[in-house]
Amino acid sequence: EEIQNVVFGTNNASPSVLPRQLPPNINTSYSTLNDDQIDEHTSLLRRNPSVHSAISTSSAWSSTTVDTQMKSTVAQTLTNAINILIGIALLSFPLAFRNAGWLFGGLLLAFTCLLTNYTAKIIARCLDYPKASFVLKTYADMAGAAYGARGRVFISTMFMLELIAASVALIVLFADSLHVLFPNIGTVTFKILAFFTLTPTTYLAIRHLSYTSFVGILSSFTLVLVICFDGASKSERPGSLLDPMPTNLLPVTWMTLPLAFGQIAAGFAGHATFPSVYRDMAEPEHFPRVVNYTYLATGTIYAFMGAAGYLMFGNDVKVIMENMMATPGYNQLLNKLAVWLIVINPFTKYALTLSGVNFTIELSIFRHPAFSSLTKSKFAMRLVQFVSRLLISSVVIIIAILFPAFDRVISLLGSCFSYSIAAIFPLACHLKMYGGSMSTKAKVLDWSLLVLCSFLALTGTIWSFLPDDWIHSN
Repeated sequence: EEIQNVVFGTNNASPSVLPRQLPPNINTSYSTLNDDQIDEHTSLLRRNPSVHSAISTSSAWSSTTVDTQMKSTVAQTLTNAINILIGIALLSFPLAFRNAGWLFGGLLLAFTCLLTNYTAKIIARCLDYPKASFVLKTYADMAGAAYGARGRVFISTMFMLELIAASVALIVLFADSLHVLFPNIGTVTFKILAFFTLTPTTYLAIRHLSYTSFVGILSSFTLVLVICFDGASKSERPGSLLDPMPTNLLPVTWMTLPLAFGQIAAGFAGHATFPSVYRDMAEPEHFPRVVNYTYLATGTIYAFMGAAGYLMFGNDVKVIMENMMATPGYNQLLNKLAVWLIVINPFTKYALTLSGVNFTIELSIFRHPAFSSLTKSKFAMRLVQFVSRLLISSVVIIIAILFPAFDRVISLLGSCFSYSIAAIFPLACHLKMYGGSMSTKAKVLDWSLLVLCSFLALTGTIWSFLPDDWIHSN
Protein backbone atom coordinates (compact mmCIF):
# COMPACT_ATOMS: atom_id res chain seq x y z
CA GLU A 1 0.00 0.00 0.00
CA GLU A 2 1.00 3.60 -0.25
CA ILE A 3 2.18 3.87 3.32
CA GLN A 4 1.31 7.52 3.60
CA ASN A 5 -2.29 6.70 2.68
CA VAL A 6 -2.34 3.98 5.33
CA VAL A 7 -1.42 6.41 8.07
CA PHE A 8 -2.38 9.87 6.90
CA GLY A 9 -5.30 9.44 4.52
CA THR A 10 -6.16 9.09 0.86
CA ASN A 11 -5.31 11.22 -2.13
CA ASN A 12 -6.05 11.33 -5.81
CA ALA A 13 -2.81 9.87 -7.07
CA SER A 14 -3.28 6.84 -9.21
CA PRO A 15 -0.96 4.09 -8.02
CA SER A 16 0.57 1.74 -10.53
CA VAL A 17 2.25 -1.61 -10.27
CA LEU A 18 4.62 -1.84 -13.22
CA PRO A 19 7.46 0.67 -12.93
CA ARG A 20 6.97 3.70 -15.14
CA GLN A 21 9.19 6.64 -15.86
CA LEU A 22 8.53 9.74 -13.81
CA PRO A 23 8.39 13.13 -15.44
CA PRO A 24 11.83 14.75 -15.21
CA ASN A 25 10.59 17.68 -13.14
CA ILE A 26 9.51 15.55 -10.20
CA ASN A 27 11.64 15.86 -7.10
CA THR A 28 10.76 13.60 -4.19
CA SER A 29 13.07 14.94 -1.50
CA TYR A 30 11.51 15.99 1.77
CA SER A 31 13.07 19.41 1.52
CA THR A 32 11.29 20.37 -1.71
CA LEU A 33 7.86 18.84 -1.20
CA ASN A 34 4.98 20.00 0.88
CA ASP A 35 2.64 17.50 2.56
CA ASP A 36 0.40 17.10 -0.48
CA GLN A 37 3.34 16.50 -2.76
CA ILE A 38 4.83 13.99 -0.38
CA ASP A 39 1.55 12.11 -0.29
CA GLU A 40 1.35 12.19 -4.06
CA HIS A 41 4.83 11.10 -5.08
CA THR A 42 5.76 8.54 -2.46
CA SER A 43 6.57 5.10 -3.82
CA LEU A 44 4.07 2.29 -3.75
CA LEU A 45 5.11 -0.19 -1.12
CA ARG A 46 4.62 -3.94 -1.52
CA ARG A 47 3.92 -6.64 1.27
CA ASN A 48 5.92 -9.15 -0.63
CA PRO A 49 9.37 -7.75 -1.40
CA SER A 50 9.57 -9.69 -4.66
CA VAL A 51 7.14 -7.38 -6.46
CA HIS A 52 8.17 -4.21 -8.31
CA SER A 53 7.70 -1.04 -6.31
CA ALA A 54 6.17 1.83 -8.18
CA ILE A 55 6.14 5.58 -7.91
CA SER A 56 2.81 7.36 -7.88
CA THR A 57 2.77 10.05 -10.53
CA SER A 58 1.93 13.72 -10.28
CA SER A 59 -1.58 14.97 -10.88
CA ALA A 60 -0.36 16.85 -13.93
CA TRP A 61 1.00 13.66 -15.38
CA SER A 62 -1.58 11.19 -14.06
CA SER A 63 -5.09 11.70 -12.72
CA THR A 64 -8.17 9.68 -12.01
CA THR A 65 -8.97 9.87 -15.72
CA VAL A 66 -5.75 8.21 -16.85
CA ASP A 67 -6.00 6.81 -20.36
CA THR A 68 -6.40 3.04 -20.28
CA GLN A 69 -3.30 2.69 -22.46
CA MET A 70 -1.23 3.73 -19.43
CA LYS A 71 -2.82 1.05 -17.26
CA SER A 72 -1.92 -2.61 -17.00
CA THR A 73 -3.14 -5.24 -19.42
CA VAL A 74 -4.46 -8.57 -18.19
CA ALA A 75 -1.08 -10.19 -18.93
CA GLN A 76 0.83 -7.47 -17.05
CA THR A 77 -1.53 -7.71 -14.11
CA LEU A 78 -1.15 -11.49 -14.01
CA THR A 79 2.64 -11.18 -14.04
CA ASN A 80 2.57 -8.61 -11.24
CA ALA A 81 0.18 -10.67 -9.15
CA ILE A 82 2.36 -13.79 -9.41
CA ASN A 83 5.44 -11.73 -8.57
CA ILE A 84 3.66 -10.39 -5.50
CA LEU A 85 2.99 -13.86 -4.10
CA ILE A 86 6.17 -15.75 -4.99
CA GLY A 87 8.79 -14.78 -2.42
CA ILE A 88 10.96 -16.09 0.39
CA ALA A 89 8.00 -18.00 1.87
CA LEU A 90 8.65 -20.51 -0.92
CA LEU A 91 11.43 -21.94 1.27
CA SER A 92 9.03 -22.77 4.10
CA PHE A 93 6.70 -25.19 2.28
CA PRO A 94 8.80 -28.36 2.73
CA LEU A 95 8.95 -27.51 6.45
CA ALA A 96 5.18 -27.03 6.49
CA PHE A 97 4.62 -30.49 5.02
CA ARG A 98 7.03 -31.97 7.57
CA ASN A 99 5.18 -30.27 10.43
CA ALA A 100 1.68 -31.10 9.18
CA GLY A 101 2.10 -34.39 7.30
CA TRP A 102 0.67 -35.09 3.86
CA LEU A 103 -2.99 -34.98 4.91
CA PHE A 104 -3.08 -31.74 6.87
CA GLY A 105 -0.34 -30.15 4.78
CA GLY A 106 -2.37 -30.74 1.64
CA LEU A 107 -5.60 -29.61 3.28
CA LEU A 108 -4.00 -26.44 4.66
CA LEU A 109 -2.45 -25.64 1.28
CA ALA A 110 -5.76 -26.10 -0.55
CA PHE A 111 -7.75 -24.21 2.10
CA THR A 112 -5.36 -21.26 2.24
CA CYS A 113 -5.17 -21.04 -1.55
CA LEU A 114 -8.98 -21.04 -1.93
CA LEU A 115 -9.45 -18.71 1.06
CA THR A 116 -7.07 -16.03 -0.17
CA ASN A 117 -8.42 -16.39 -3.71
CA TYR A 118 -11.87 -15.60 -2.32
CA THR A 119 -10.72 -12.68 -0.16
CA ALA A 120 -8.78 -11.18 -3.09
CA LYS A 121 -12.04 -11.04 -5.02
CA ILE A 122 -14.06 -9.53 -2.18
CA ILE A 123 -11.38 -6.83 -1.86
CA ALA A 124 -12.35 -5.70 -5.36
CA ARG A 125 -16.00 -5.64 -4.32
CA CYS A 126 -15.19 -3.60 -1.22
CA LEU A 127 -13.19 -1.11 -3.30
CA ASP A 128 -16.31 -0.58 -5.43
CA TYR A 129 -18.48 0.08 -2.36
CA PRO A 130 -21.28 2.31 -3.70
CA LYS A 131 -21.86 4.17 -0.42
CA ALA A 132 -18.26 5.41 -0.13
CA SER A 133 -17.89 9.19 -0.21
CA PHE A 134 -14.72 8.94 -2.32
CA VAL A 135 -13.08 6.45 -4.66
CA LEU A 136 -11.50 3.69 -2.58
CA LYS A 137 -7.99 2.89 -3.81
CA THR A 138 -6.08 1.36 -0.91
CA TYR A 139 -6.48 -0.91 2.09
CA ALA A 140 -6.51 2.19 4.25
CA ASP A 141 -9.42 3.58 2.26
CA MET A 142 -11.31 0.31 2.82
CA ALA A 143 -10.59 0.48 6.54
CA GLY A 144 -11.73 4.09 6.72
CA ALA A 145 -14.92 3.44 4.76
CA ALA A 146 -15.83 0.40 6.85
CA TYR A 147 -14.60 1.28 10.35
CA GLY A 148 -13.53 4.91 10.31
CA ALA A 149 -10.33 6.21 11.89
CA ARG A 150 -9.95 3.20 14.16
CA GLY A 151 -9.90 0.89 11.18
CA ARG A 152 -7.22 3.00 9.54
CA VAL A 153 -5.09 2.98 12.70
CA PHE A 154 -5.45 -0.80 13.02
CA ILE A 155 -4.43 -1.58 9.46
CA SER A 156 -1.54 0.91 9.54
CA THR A 157 -0.22 -0.72 12.72
CA MET A 158 -0.49 -4.18 11.19
CA PHE A 159 1.33 -3.03 8.06
CA MET A 160 4.18 -1.53 10.07
CA LEU A 161 4.63 -4.66 12.16
CA GLU A 162 4.40 -6.89 9.11
CA LEU A 163 7.10 -4.94 7.29
CA ILE A 164 9.42 -5.19 10.29
CA ALA A 165 8.78 -8.94 10.55
CA ALA A 166 9.44 -9.36 6.83
CA SER A 167 12.71 -7.44 7.20
CA VAL A 168 13.74 -9.73 10.05
CA ALA A 169 13.00 -12.74 7.83
CA LEU A 170 15.29 -11.32 5.15
CA ILE A 171 18.14 -10.87 7.64
CA VAL A 172 17.72 -14.41 8.98
CA LEU A 173 17.62 -15.77 5.43
CA PHE A 174 20.76 -13.80 4.53
CA ALA A 175 22.66 -15.14 7.54
CA ASP A 176 21.46 -18.73 7.16
CA SER A 177 22.37 -18.79 3.46
CA LEU A 178 25.89 -17.51 4.09
CA HIS A 179 26.28 -19.96 6.98
CA VAL A 180 25.48 -22.79 4.56
CA LEU A 181 28.25 -21.57 2.26
CA PHE A 182 30.69 -20.82 5.10
CA PRO A 183 29.75 -23.20 7.95
CA ASN A 184 32.73 -22.23 10.12
CA ILE A 185 31.31 -18.74 10.64
CA GLY A 186 28.33 -18.27 12.97
CA THR A 187 25.02 -16.75 11.87
CA VAL A 188 25.31 -13.88 14.37
CA THR A 189 28.45 -12.72 12.58
CA PHE A 190 26.60 -12.73 9.27
CA LYS A 191 23.70 -10.77 10.79
CA ILE A 192 26.14 -8.11 11.95
CA LEU A 193 27.60 -8.15 8.45
CA ALA A 194 24.06 -7.67 7.13
CA PHE A 195 23.74 -4.50 9.20
CA PHE A 196 26.79 -2.94 7.57
CA THR A 197 25.99 -4.11 4.04
CA LEU A 198 22.19 -3.82 3.88
CA THR A 199 21.61 -0.66 5.92
CA PRO A 200 23.26 1.59 3.27
CA THR A 201 20.68 0.40 0.73
CA THR A 202 17.95 2.08 2.79
CA TYR A 203 19.37 5.47 1.78
CA LEU A 204 18.95 4.81 -1.94
CA ALA A 205 15.97 6.16 -3.88
CA ILE A 206 13.14 3.65 -4.11
CA ARG A 207 12.79 4.17 -7.85
CA HIS A 208 16.29 2.72 -8.28
CA LEU A 209 15.53 -0.30 -6.11
CA SER A 210 12.20 -1.24 -7.69
CA TYR A 211 13.75 -2.76 -10.78
CA THR A 212 16.01 -5.11 -8.81
CA SER A 213 13.02 -7.28 -7.89
CA PHE A 214 13.84 -9.28 -11.01
CA VAL A 215 16.73 -10.82 -9.06
CA GLY A 216 14.33 -11.98 -6.37
CA ILE A 217 12.02 -13.52 -8.94
CA LEU A 218 14.96 -15.17 -10.70
CA SER A 219 16.28 -16.68 -7.46
CA SER A 220 12.87 -18.14 -6.56
CA PHE A 221 12.35 -19.84 -9.90
CA THR A 222 16.00 -20.93 -10.09
CA LEU A 223 15.61 -22.62 -6.71
CA VAL A 224 12.56 -24.55 -7.95
CA LEU A 225 14.44 -25.68 -11.06
CA VAL A 226 17.51 -26.71 -9.05
CA ILE A 227 15.35 -28.74 -6.64
CA CYS A 228 13.74 -30.49 -9.61
CA PHE A 229 17.13 -31.19 -11.23
CA ASP A 230 18.72 -32.39 -7.98
CA GLY A 231 15.87 -34.72 -7.15
CA ALA A 232 15.75 -36.22 -10.64
CA SER A 233 19.53 -36.58 -11.02
CA LYS A 234 20.13 -38.51 -7.79
CA SER A 235 19.08 -42.16 -7.81
CA GLU A 236 19.42 -42.92 -4.09
CA ARG A 237 18.09 -41.35 -0.92
CA PRO A 238 18.46 -38.93 0.74
CA GLY A 239 17.72 -36.12 -1.67
CA SER A 240 16.20 -38.17 -4.48
CA LEU A 241 12.78 -37.93 -6.08
CA LEU A 242 13.40 -41.36 -7.64
CA ASP A 243 14.04 -42.98 -4.25
CA PRO A 244 12.11 -40.79 -1.77
CA MET A 245 12.62 -40.72 1.96
CA PRO A 246 9.97 -42.10 4.35
CA THR A 247 7.23 -39.55 4.98
CA ASN A 248 4.12 -39.38 7.15
CA LEU A 249 0.44 -39.02 6.35
CA LEU A 250 -0.15 -37.36 9.73
CA PRO A 251 2.16 -35.15 11.81
CA VAL A 252 4.88 -37.01 13.69
CA THR A 253 3.81 -34.97 16.69
CA TRP A 254 0.60 -32.95 16.76
CA MET A 255 2.41 -30.15 18.54
CA THR A 256 4.13 -29.16 15.28
CA LEU A 257 0.89 -28.78 13.32
CA PRO A 258 0.16 -25.13 14.34
CA LEU A 259 3.57 -24.07 13.00
CA ALA A 260 2.38 -25.06 9.53
CA PHE A 261 -0.55 -22.61 9.71
CA GLY A 262 1.70 -19.59 9.23
CA GLN A 263 4.35 -21.32 7.12
CA ILE A 264 1.71 -21.95 4.45
CA ALA A 265 -0.26 -18.72 4.88
CA ALA A 266 2.88 -16.61 4.40
CA GLY A 267 3.03 -17.66 0.76
CA PHE A 268 -0.43 -16.42 -0.17
CA ALA A 269 -0.57 -12.95 1.36
CA GLY A 270 -0.18 -10.34 -1.34
CA HIS A 271 -3.46 -8.67 -0.52
CA ALA A 272 -1.99 -5.39 0.67
CA THR A 273 -1.11 -4.63 -2.95
CA PHE A 274 -4.22 -6.03 -4.62
CA PRO A 275 -6.18 -2.74 -4.36
CA SER A 276 -3.45 -1.06 -6.40
CA VAL A 277 -3.34 -3.98 -8.83
CA TYR A 278 -7.10 -3.79 -9.28
CA ARG A 279 -7.23 -0.01 -9.76
CA ASP A 280 -4.33 -0.17 -12.21
CA MET A 281 -6.10 -2.58 -14.57
CA ALA A 282 -7.27 -1.26 -17.93
CA GLU A 283 -10.04 -3.88 -17.80
CA PRO A 284 -10.88 -4.40 -14.11
CA GLU A 285 -13.79 -6.68 -14.99
CA HIS A 286 -11.15 -9.36 -15.69
CA PHE A 287 -9.71 -9.15 -12.18
CA PRO A 288 -11.46 -12.34 -10.92
CA ARG A 289 -9.99 -14.29 -13.84
CA VAL A 290 -6.53 -12.89 -13.11
CA VAL A 291 -6.89 -13.93 -9.47
CA ASN A 292 -7.86 -17.46 -10.49
CA TYR A 293 -4.86 -17.85 -12.81
CA THR A 294 -2.55 -16.30 -10.22
CA TYR A 295 -3.54 -18.72 -7.50
CA LEU A 296 -3.50 -21.68 -9.87
CA ALA A 297 0.11 -20.87 -10.79
CA THR A 298 1.36 -20.06 -7.29
CA GLY A 299 -0.53 -22.92 -5.67
CA THR A 300 1.04 -25.35 -8.15
CA ILE A 301 4.55 -24.00 -7.50
CA TYR A 302 4.10 -24.13 -3.73
CA ALA A 303 2.63 -27.65 -3.87
CA PHE A 304 5.57 -28.86 -5.97
CA MET A 305 8.13 -27.18 -3.72
CA GLY A 306 6.56 -28.56 -0.55
CA ALA A 307 6.07 -32.07 -1.90
CA ALA A 308 9.49 -32.29 -3.57
CA GLY A 309 11.38 -31.08 -0.52
CA TYR A 310 9.46 -33.40 1.80
CA LEU A 311 9.90 -36.43 -0.49
CA MET A 312 13.62 -35.79 -0.96
CA PHE A 313 14.51 -35.31 2.72
CA GLY A 314 11.55 -36.61 4.73
CA ASN A 315 11.45 -35.59 8.37
CA ASP A 316 15.06 -34.42 8.13
CA VAL A 317 14.07 -31.54 5.86
CA LYS A 318 15.27 -28.13 7.00
CA VAL A 319 15.37 -24.82 5.18
CA ILE A 320 15.84 -26.48 1.80
CA MET A 321 19.16 -24.85 0.92
CA GLU A 322 20.76 -26.46 3.99
CA ASN A 323 19.74 -29.91 2.77
CA MET A 324 20.95 -29.14 -0.75
CA MET A 325 24.45 -28.19 0.36
CA ALA A 326 24.81 -30.95 2.98
CA THR A 327 23.72 -33.85 0.75
CA PRO A 328 26.42 -35.62 -1.32
CA GLY A 329 25.79 -36.55 -4.94
CA TYR A 330 24.51 -33.19 -6.18
CA ASN A 331 26.05 -30.76 -8.62
CA GLN A 332 27.52 -28.48 -5.96
CA LEU A 333 28.34 -25.71 -8.43
CA LEU A 334 24.68 -25.49 -9.42
CA ASN A 335 23.54 -25.61 -5.81
CA LYS A 336 26.00 -22.92 -4.76
CA LEU A 337 24.68 -20.71 -7.55
CA ALA A 338 21.14 -21.14 -6.22
CA VAL A 339 22.24 -20.35 -2.65
CA TRP A 340 24.18 -17.26 -3.77
CA LEU A 341 21.06 -16.01 -5.54
CA ILE A 342 19.23 -16.39 -2.22
CA VAL A 343 22.04 -14.45 -0.50
CA ILE A 344 21.63 -11.64 -3.03
CA ASN A 345 17.86 -11.56 -2.45
CA PRO A 346 17.96 -9.35 0.68
CA PHE A 347 20.06 -6.77 -1.17
CA THR A 348 17.17 -6.31 -3.61
CA LYS A 349 14.38 -6.38 -1.01
CA TYR A 350 15.56 -5.10 2.36
CA ALA A 351 15.36 -1.39 1.58
CA LEU A 352 12.06 -1.82 -0.27
CA THR A 353 10.57 -3.67 2.68
CA LEU A 354 11.68 -1.11 5.26
CA SER A 355 10.87 1.93 3.13
CA GLY A 356 7.31 2.15 4.43
CA VAL A 357 8.47 2.05 8.04
CA ASN A 358 11.17 4.63 7.38
CA PHE A 359 8.85 6.98 5.53
CA THR A 360 6.09 6.83 8.13
CA ILE A 361 8.43 7.52 11.05
CA GLU A 362 10.24 10.34 9.26
CA LEU A 363 7.04 12.00 8.11
CA SER A 364 5.61 11.73 11.64
CA ILE A 365 8.73 13.44 13.01
CA PHE A 366 8.64 16.26 10.47
CA ARG A 367 4.91 16.85 11.04
CA HIS A 368 5.25 16.97 14.82
CA PRO A 369 5.10 20.57 16.11
CA ALA A 370 8.20 20.06 18.27
CA PHE A 371 10.30 19.26 15.20
CA SER A 372 8.65 21.52 12.63
CA SER A 373 11.70 23.79 12.57
CA LEU A 374 13.76 20.92 11.14
CA THR A 375 11.97 21.22 7.82
CA LYS A 376 13.67 24.59 7.26
CA SER A 377 17.08 22.95 7.07
CA LYS A 378 17.92 20.38 4.42
CA PHE A 379 20.91 19.24 6.49
CA ALA A 380 18.76 18.74 9.61
CA MET A 381 16.19 16.72 7.66
CA ARG A 382 18.85 14.51 6.15
CA LEU A 383 20.47 14.03 9.55
CA VAL A 384 17.14 12.91 11.02
CA GLN A 385 16.68 10.58 8.07
CA PHE A 386 20.17 9.13 8.52
CA VAL A 387 19.82 8.53 12.27
CA SER A 388 16.25 7.23 12.02
CA ARG A 389 17.06 4.64 9.36
CA LEU A 390 20.19 3.58 11.20
CA LEU A 391 18.21 2.97 14.39
CA ILE A 392 15.39 1.12 12.62
CA SER A 393 17.86 -1.18 10.87
CA SER A 394 19.59 -1.78 14.21
CA VAL A 395 16.29 -2.85 15.77
CA VAL A 396 15.67 -5.27 12.91
CA ILE A 397 19.12 -6.83 13.34
CA ILE A 398 18.65 -7.19 17.11
CA ILE A 399 15.30 -8.92 16.61
CA ALA A 400 16.90 -11.23 14.02
CA ILE A 401 19.59 -12.18 16.56
CA LEU A 402 17.03 -12.80 19.31
CA PHE A 403 14.75 -14.83 17.00
CA PRO A 404 17.23 -16.74 14.83
CA ALA A 405 15.04 -19.49 13.33
CA PHE A 406 13.84 -18.76 9.80
CA ASP A 407 10.94 -21.23 10.05
CA ARG A 408 9.67 -19.51 13.21
CA VAL A 409 9.90 -16.03 11.71
CA ILE A 410 7.96 -17.18 8.64
CA SER A 411 5.43 -18.94 10.87
CA LEU A 412 4.88 -15.70 12.81
CA LEU A 413 4.72 -13.65 9.62
CA GLY A 414 2.05 -15.95 8.20
CA SER A 415 0.02 -16.60 11.34
CA CYS A 416 -0.14 -13.11 12.78
CA PHE A 417 0.07 -10.85 9.75
CA SER A 418 -0.91 -12.85 6.67
CA TYR A 419 -4.11 -14.15 8.21
CA SER A 420 -4.94 -10.70 9.60
CA ILE A 421 -4.31 -8.76 6.38
CA ALA A 422 -5.19 -11.35 3.74
CA ALA A 423 -8.20 -12.99 5.40
CA ILE A 424 -9.61 -11.49 8.59
CA PHE A 425 -9.56 -7.85 7.50
CA PRO A 426 -11.15 -8.35 4.03
CA LEU A 427 -13.85 -10.59 5.51
CA ALA A 428 -14.60 -8.07 8.25
CA CYS A 429 -14.83 -5.22 5.72
CA HIS A 430 -17.07 -7.28 3.45
CA LEU A 431 -19.47 -8.05 6.29
CA LYS A 432 -19.48 -4.43 7.46
CA MET A 433 -20.07 -2.94 4.01
CA TYR A 434 -22.43 -5.48 2.49
CA GLY A 435 -23.84 -7.34 5.48
CA GLY A 436 -27.27 -5.78 5.04
CA SER A 437 -27.64 -7.02 1.46
CA MET A 438 -25.89 -10.40 1.74
CA SER A 439 -27.81 -13.66 1.70
CA THR A 440 -27.88 -15.79 4.82
CA LYS A 441 -25.67 -18.36 3.12
CA ALA A 442 -23.06 -15.73 2.24
CA LYS A 443 -23.11 -14.33 5.77
CA VAL A 444 -22.65 -17.77 7.29
CA LEU A 445 -19.72 -18.42 4.94
CA ASP A 446 -17.97 -15.16 5.80
CA TRP A 447 -18.54 -15.49 9.53
CA SER A 448 -17.38 -19.11 9.53
CA LEU A 449 -14.20 -18.18 7.68
CA LEU A 450 -13.66 -15.22 9.99
CA VAL A 451 -13.89 -17.37 13.12
CA LEU A 452 -11.74 -20.16 11.66
CA CYS A 453 -9.04 -17.76 10.45
CA SER A 454 -8.98 -16.01 13.82
CA PHE A 455 -8.40 -19.38 15.50
CA LEU A 456 -5.64 -20.34 13.06
CA ALA A 457 -3.99 -16.92 13.42
CA LEU A 458 -4.05 -16.94 17.22
CA THR A 459 -2.88 -20.54 17.55
CA GLY A 460 -0.13 -20.19 14.96
CA THR A 461 1.11 -16.96 16.52
CA ILE A 462 1.36 -18.52 19.99
CA TRP A 463 3.16 -21.58 18.62
CA SER A 464 5.69 -19.40 16.81
CA PHE A 465 7.08 -18.35 20.20
CA LEU A 466 7.13 -21.78 21.87
CA PRO A 467 10.58 -23.37 22.35
CA ASP A 468 11.49 -26.34 20.15
CA ASP A 469 12.22 -28.50 23.17
CA TRP A 470 8.77 -27.87 24.61
CA ILE A 471 7.00 -28.65 21.32
CA HIS A 472 8.87 -31.88 20.63
CA SER A 473 8.89 -33.08 24.24
CA ASN A 474 5.10 -32.94 24.31
